[in-house]
Amino acid sequence: MSDRISSFTASLRALAERRRRWRMPLLLAGLVLFVVGCVISIRDLGIAPQDIDGKALAILLALLAPLGLAYAATNMLVTAKAAEVEMNFGQAFRVASFAQLAEVLPLPGGAIVRTAALVKGGATTTHSASHVFANALVWIACAAIAAGLSLLSLGWVPALLALGGLVIAIGATGWLAWHAGPALAMLSLVLRILGLLLVAVRLFFAFAALQLAVGFDETLVFAFASIAGSASSIAPAGLGISEAFAAILSQATSTVPAAAFIAVGLNRLISLLMAALASGIFTLAATGAPETAE
Repeated sequence: MSDRISSFTASLRALAERRRRWRMPLLLAGLVLFVVGCVISIRDLGIAPQDIDGKALAILLALLAPLGLAYAATNMLVTAKAAEVEMNFGQAFRVASFAQLAEVLPLPGGAIVRTAALVKGGATTTHSASHVFANALVWIACAAIAAGLSLLSLGWVPALLALGGLVIAIGATGWLAWHAGPALAMLSLVLRILGLLLVAVRLFFAFAALQLAVGFDETLVFAFASIAGSASSIAPAGLGISEAFAAILSQATSTVPAAAFIAVGLNRLISLLMAALASGIFTLAATGAPETAE
């Protein structure tokens, strides 16, 4: 595990430099995939502006999106505590906002922002990256377990997905327990489970806003697509990846690919909007009062 973490730490440094010249082309390619996919999905579904459910959209915008950012801040706070870095909720909220915004880039932007915040707080790069990496593994593993269990009736492939997720979750949580203590490890695990449910609820309302019917169990599959498709704390990903992955996985559900693509895309856009708004406020505050920006 330590070898993998050291390798991950080195890759974080090398990746930014190696992909510097590819950053914009990859981002543009992802943006094209996202826009084209949304246009095709809207056309196939025949969605018009008047078809939007205003109440569901309002809940998504005014309640669930801010709650998602608050959740991310809480998780960052726990990660900082596990890494023995002092951080208050306001600082964690700031880091979470910028990290979420950075996740649209074709590099592990979210991981870089979170790791940098821990390093700035006094932890070593290896120690910081270790905790970011372990928490990311737990995050994806929980999503894999939920998706696998929801599709268990389809055969051995979903069962293998759930089993693989379980093994990874146990390993990553065990590592956290060894290095940060059982209490913080279990808290991190519980937070990830709650976060997964929050993503599923947000996707449920994203479907509802588009007046598209979907079972809550199927939203867990699309939550896995959203989380694993981004995987921004582990591997490069950009706009359009999660949406395309959701469309592919929808073939194992009763949801049509176009509906999965556009719902995941809507949820993603709202998340980015909230992160951009929060990041902008923090940036303006730092510009206006540099002496209190920390």
